[in-house]
Amino acid sequence: MINKQRAIEIYKNRPKYTNCFVDYNGFLKIIDNEKFFVIDKNIFILKYENGIFKFLYFTNNLEEIIKVDDYLKKIDKPISLEFVTKEKDQILSFKKFGFEFYKVFSRYSVSRENRIPPKLKNIKLQLASKEDSLEIYNIAKDTFDPLSDFIPNIIEIENFIDSEELFVIKNNYILGFVIYKKMPYGYDFRLSCVTPKYRSSLIGYNFVANLPLDGKKCTCWIDDSNYPAIRLNESIGFTRDGLKNYIFVRNFNR
Repeated sequence: MINKQRAIEIYKNRPKYTNCFVDYNGFLKIIDNEKFFVIDKNIFILKYENGIFKFLYFTNNLEEIIKVDDYLKKIDKPISLEFVTKEKDQILSFKKFGFEFYKVFSRYSVSRENRIPPKLKNIKLQLASKEDSLEIYNIAKDTFDPLSDFIPNIIEIENFIDSEELFVIKNNYILGFVIYKKMPYGYDFRLSCVTPKYRSSLIGYNFVANLPLDGKKCTCWIDDSNYPAIRLNESIGFTRDGLKNYIFVRNFNR
């Protein structure tokens, strides 16, 4: 209980560096359900999901991460750390903390005014239903990399469905799905996935082409090495806005 109160106080003081962007209630939920450490004026969290740990931090000095090293050495599962910045000179080498560079994502955005009209939209999307939840989860789990990608759990999938943010393309079974998350500024093109058999079809293009138009802008994150996705999003006007998400991993053999 003492550690929890100390963690709350540190969170409220808004440390300079964090990779855990949640509101107060979201923070309470995390420390109530995940393993966390309060060391001096730092909070370090190991959030377990999809068979790996996400390493989250709240600190005023990234060098303080070394203080949790003894705890991390006891973990035998892969650990992923994200570092988001626009400043190239702020990119810290996390190797001294046992983390190796893994991937980098760039954020892209497009305003409603700068959207390039799609050449065609020949496949109709439909809102997902609760009955689709398990199939969507299994497709995501089999497709995406838990160390670097967002893989929603069943509850998150059902929340997206309730909010009318999750759409599917079906032909007896799901061929692909997409999440357009509603944001104050418009939409976050959160996730799109096409099953392997249909990746050469136009399903991925239709997910991009059907982005909602009732917001000021849309944003998305793309792996810098995923050239087909970059070209696809650029085809309707997405451009990089300068923000990068660097992924570092520990306890992982390539």
